[in-house]
Amino acid sequence: MTNAPKSLLITLEYPPDIGGIAEYYKTFVEEPGAHISVLCLKPFNARFWWVFRFPRVVREMRRVGAESIFVGHILPLGHIALIIYWFFGKPYTVFVHGLDVLQKMPRVKRFFIRKILFFSKEVIANSKFTAKQVQKKYSVPGSKLRVVYPKINVARIENGAHTAPVITKSDSYILLTVGRLQARKGFDKVIEAIAFLNKRRETQNESNNARFEYWIIGEGGDRARLEHLAASLGIAGIVRFFGKVAVPDLYGYYKACDGFIMPSREIDGDIEGFGIVFLEAAVFKKPVVGGQSGGVPEAVIDGVTGILVDPLNVEEIAYAILRLSKDARTSRAFGEAGYRRVRREFDVCRTYAFRCHSRVSGNLCR
Repeated sequence: MTNAPKSLLITLEYPPDIGGIAEYYKTFVEEPGAHISVLCLKPFNARFWWVFRFPRVVREMRRVGAESIFVGHILPLGHIALIIYWFFGKPYTVFVHGLDVLQKMPRVKRFFIRKILFFSKEVIANSKFTAKQVQKKYSVPGSKLRVVYPKINVARIENGAHTAPVITKSDSYILLTVGRLQARKGFDKVIEAIAFLNKRRETQNESNNARFEYWIIGEGGDRARLEHLAASLGIAGIVRFFGKVAVPDLYGYYKACDGFIMPSREIDGDIEGFGIVFLEAAVFKKPVVGGQSGGVPEAVIDGVTGILVDPLNVEEIAYAILRLSKDARTSRAFGEAGYRRVRREFDVCRTYAFRCHSRVSGNLCR
């Protein structure tokens, strides 16, 4: 085993937290040879709560012998790393995911982001799109930027799927979205697209077309609006909200659905930096529909692993859904191609997600 320098990852999200960012950091920490400890900090009710966590970070660095810091959330945790760099000379690397640096924010926040990025040793972006936007918006030198796509542990997911419960489903074509309930994910446009297809089926007597059902997994502040939208369009009975679903139960829903859809769009700088859920769907060989926005085209290859659509065009989304439901051969081809790609390019068991330190022997896929 190599004597690689030790580091500390400070983050707001880490398993058992559910979400793409939490899993992103899990694969980071689990890379063979990465001597990285994790300190997951949770906010509390104080305006500058991170100030009170500063001593804890310093103590943890000393306890584990960390020589550098990885910053999981540029604000507010980048403040801590910047201060430690100024007073103790410990270098730090910042992760950026899209929303955290590209959304509209007060000038003072942009000022601190620029300072944190300027003094960082390296900036790791989750997609080429995010990297280009950060370089453009904050004048980060290209030599400091590195793109590291999210990775998933295919073997772990497949093993977990064996123990997942069997989800009862109807004869309808089941569409699934997994994600935080927020406007940019495009849940509303999928609901409108399904209502459009149902209306077309009835008015044009297209009885040979599939009936659709929409499953939504996740929590968030947009749920009430989405429920009201489904009710107003007369499809509340086929839009099902399951809330937060943990692994391995989540895998049961992936197995049961017929297709995965998330037509993400940009709203005031709030944008999908990549979309790790598309990779998860690919593990189950599901065809996918994604929005032509942000870093999604790097997760979904249009016409190969799925279909990219204008996330604001309800009819385009509807026809993509219709195509998948009517063309089983193409759907299977998308699913198979997606699976091959995720195994080849995004499987942590085959391609190490983060080459921070020298590799060591060992099998993290057990």
